[in-house]
Amino acid sequence: MYYLKCEHCGHLNEVKSEYLVFCAGCSKKIENNFASWSRKNAGKTLEDFKKLVCINDEQAALLEKETTRKKIPLGIKILAGYMAALAILLALLMLADDIFSGLRNIFHF
Repeated sequence: MYYLKCEHCGHLNEVKSEYLVFCAGCSKKIENNFASWSRKNAGKTLEDFKKLVCINDEQAALLEKETTRKKIPLGIKILAGYMAALAILLALLMLADDIFSGLRNIFHF
């Protein structure tokens, strides 16, 4: 199988015929479609287009591996946010304590 990658959303569209013009993922026009390519490359066939322009199954599998990331669960993100906020609050409290103890020493109260 051969695929055309959408420039807009990255969806891999299976090339079944020369009439593939719009992305199945986002419905936008695929710029490197066979119709526009064949105007620039007169006399070339759909099979030439597939071999020269399209992505084959092996390349698609590699792209899939590269683009797949582990998603961090929302609970972990919230916990990390709370921990960062707590660390900032503690740092500000320590700074305020240093400032007030310095003022106490200056004004003797």
